[in-house]
Order: sequence, then structure tokens, then C-alpha cells
Amino acid sequence: MADTPSPTIIVVSQDPFLIGLLETGSFSFALRFVSQIPNLREDPGTMIQGSAVPGIGETSLRQLYLVPFPLPGSVDGIGFLYPFMGYGPETYMEEAFTRGARDFIRDPFSVQEFKARSQRLLGIQGMYEIPFSNLKLIETTLWGPRGSVELSPEEAKILRILCDSAPQRVSRRALRRYLWPTVSDSSRVVDITICRLRKLLQRIQNEEGNLQIRSIRRFGYYATVQKNC
Repeated sequence: MADTPSPTIIVVSQDPFLIGLLETGSFSFALRFVSQIPNLREDPGTMIQGSAVPGIGETSLRQLYLVPFPLPGSVDGIGFLYPFMGYGPETYMEEAFTRGARDFIRDPFSVQEFKARSQRLLGIQGMYEIPFSNLKLIETTLWGPRGSVELSPEEAKILRILCDSAPQRVSRRALRRYLWPTVSDSSRVVDITICRLRKLLQRIQNEEGNLQIRSIRRFGYYATVQKNC
């Protein structure tokens, strides 16, 4: 079975300021820069397999072009055969949507606006950036500098609870009653789940910005980031 491609925004631009601006951002998707709008008649491989095409069966977008407006004079035709988002002066918004744009970003725009609009179109609304670390949680997939791991729904919820509560501690009892309300207080389900979560964290992290889950005897847990110089 072929691997599912990572969500990617393909930025069509020759503007060094825009390229530099976007390169400063931290995103849950990949960025790729190209200098020209692809010509489907010359390069039929430009059509993105598995992507949503206006009017041809909606599926999850995996790749999306960011296309500048006004369009270069070499671009003809009314529409595009690949999903795209336009950007440029507000006066070109109507033209962009007429040509099939999924969205339009008005110049000037911030990295935060670009990130939010891109995540919405790529369907990764559930992305959670873990504070002070280089980890990202997208639904139940945890991404780090050494790859990704799949968490159970309970592991993902515990991770978010501990990170949102940091540096405060969270009791074992509170976690158990929230996630496993029918399990008895004598159960070790929380400890077993966190033990596995720790192993998964070790698998995808390096020493810099290392997220750790610490135990508090007879109480519970808290999350902390170990920064190594």
C-alpha cells in the first residue's frame, strides 16, 4: 500500500519577501515553492491524485496551490484543474473565485492568517502544537523531529490535558474519572496508558525540547519540557 502524502501547500511565487516570510512559520503541513503556475497541457502529472477537484467528487485535500493574482499573461482559460487558494490585492478576489479558488488571502497577510486558512482547507483543524516543544498532535497522530506515532484516543487526550495544565499537576483520579468513568479507582489503567505514552514520546523526540511526563507519588502526573543546552 502506498504511503499517504503529507499535506502540502505549493506556493507559486518569485517574491523573496513572501518566501522568506513563510519560511519563518511553523506549520503542520509541508511547504514547497515553485516559480511558475503549472501548465497541465505540458505536464499532466500536475493533476494531484486523491485531491478534491471542484465538481468532481470531494475528498480530503493533500496538496493545494497558493496562486498569485493578478495572473501572469501566459495563463489562459477560466479555471484550473487543481485545487488552489489565491492571494493578492482585494480587487482580484472576484476573479480568483470565478476561476475556482477555494479561498483568497488579501495582501498583505500574516503567517498566522496563512496558517489558519491553509489548515482549514487541508482538513487539519485538529492540529495541536505542544507548547515549548517541537511536537504537533494532529487528531491522534503525534509528530516529532524523528517521525510520527499513532496514539490511542485516550493517550491523545491525556497528552493534551497534561500539556494544557502544565506546569500544574493533574491527579490520577481526575484522569481516570474523565476518561474511564466506569473503571474502579483501584484500576491501574491511567498508569499503564501513560507508560505507553512515554515510550511513544521517546521514539519521536531528540534531546532538544524533550517533552517528559513526570510522576508524583500517590497523586498523579505533570508535563514538563527538558531543554538541553
